Amino acid sequence: MHAVTRSIQSAALAALLLGSSVMTASADETKKPAAPMPDCHSAKHQKLRMLLGEWTVTEDGKVVGHNTLTPVYGDCAVREEWKSASGSQGTSLTFYDSQLDIYRQTWIDSNGIVLELSGRFEGDSLVLEGKRPSAEDPKATVDNRIIWTPNEGGGFQQVWTVSSDGGKTWKRIFNGKYAK
Repeated sequence: MHAVTRSIQSAALAALLLGSSVMTASADETKKPAAPMPDCHSAKHQKLRMLLGEWTVTEDGKVVGHNTLTPVYGDCAVREEWKSASGSQGTSLTFYDSQLDIYRQTWIDSNGIVLELSGRFEGDSLVLEGKRPSAEDPKATVDNRIIWTPNEGGGFQQVWTVSSDGGKTWKRIFNGKYAK
């Protein structure tokens, strides 16, 4: 009786082991290959390097704030740390999304404003756009467009425009010059 029990146990164990390796093999065969990791040193990633530095920001010749932009996550993104002359603060993460072939930025500030933008380079200028609810009427949408353009001799210009009529007309709300 012991021999029969041991034979049954051995057969059960063999079936269990053989079955699990068969199951593992079939599970492995159905796995999709992992997406390749982005090369954060690609030319498209490196275009964001124009933003890097510690900047004094002026508008109409008056200092309006200081901005520090640093590479993070192995050059995969740029972190922004903004401090305005009036005391408000904000931060953003700007990066190239290689899966969608677009540049993206997510911004949040000490007033609770969140802005999500996406876009492309047009020539040397980074052009990002996004929508958010209007502060006056949450049912209405405001289009935001921010353009960063390198200045001759270094630094760049940041121009932020908004539209509340679906892009028919645009109003400039910020025109900052970034200089070291």
